[in-house]
Amino acid sequence: MYRVDRAALDPVVMEVADALALLRQLHVGRNHRPIAKTITMLLEAVRAHAGIALWPTGEQALANCQRLIDMARHFEGGASSFRAFVERLEADAEGGEADEAPIVEEGTEGVRVMTVHKAKGLEFPVVILADPTCNATRDTPSRHIEPVRRLWLEPLCGSAPIQLLEAADEELRRDQAEAIRVAYVAATRARDLLVAPTCGDQPIQGWLEVSTRWCIRGMTPDGNLSLHLPARRSEMIA
Repeated sequence: MYRVDRAALDPVVMEVADALALLRQLHVGRNHRPIAKTITMLLEAVRAHAGIALWPTGEQALANCQRLIDMARHFEGGASSFRAFVERLEADAEGGEADEAPIVEEGTEGVRVMTVHKAKGLEFPVVILADPTCNATRDTPSRHIEPVRRLWLEPLCGSAPIQLLEAADEELRRDQAEAIRVAYVAATRARDLLVAPTCGDQPIQGWLEVSTRWCIRGMTPDGNLSLHLPARRSEMIA
């Protein structure tokens, strides 16, 4: 194996060399030590816990790191290799089965902040729909898939394939329909009370706007909005 003369390396390049050396060390012994040990060695070598703790979402990220280690320990009983564990993680992520680690015990009173996709299948006494002015869809399509031709098209470095531009209207309609479905999921997570924030007296321009097509029926005598949540998602398009 070619050995690098570290004394001749630039300080910036030295950091890259150190990173590659660490990855080489972890790679060589990955199938001769517990999977959890390899992950722990990586986190300790890069002082990940100290750095992650400074992130805005550091508490959640640290909990996810610990959960990854716990998953590795649980998987080691029937694991054939480190690669098998990585492939299991990829399969869980693609199947939507990769959840974040809870940072509070289930049943603890408090406010849980999560994406609509993470909230699927759950129910809460009170739900507050956050960030109502966030755009429901992009101004331009982010991707276009042609299964017959086995093509995945998306913009790169500010440029888009001609096929993506030609399918822009189709993709934007699909994105709009998905936005309506997501709004429906968000609104139906509430068991007792649904809070939909508004901004001033002007119409809301954002993702919450899509729900007004099927959700808002009018005003009650006391000035509150009267909501109708369809029993079937097909009613949302009517």
